[in-house]
Amino acid sequence: MDDSKAEPTPETAPLPRSRLGWGLMAVGCALVLWAVLGLAGAGYGSQPTRNFAARRSYNMVKRDVHRAFPAAMMRAVAGLAILALGARTRRRG
Repeated sequence: MDDSKAEPTPETAPLPRSRLGWGLMAVGCALVLWAVLGLAGAGYGSQPTRNFAARRSYNMVKRDVHRAFPAAMMRAVAGLAILALGARTRRRG
């Protein structure tokens, strides 16, 4: 008889709260990554290749980063809060 198809025992089956915790942690990490990449994209710009004449000035880059910062900060704080909630949920499970 093949043991790989056996029913999971309560000791080996993942708990629903543990799965919820892992899911929340994944969502939190995704939000933090979105915040970091959004702020980096504002600083680097959207065009992958630029010639010397099409470059952005320091003030243009600074203005774009300052506009993107509040949204990125809210995403990062929300992501960290969800990440902490997921870790707490997983531990209690």
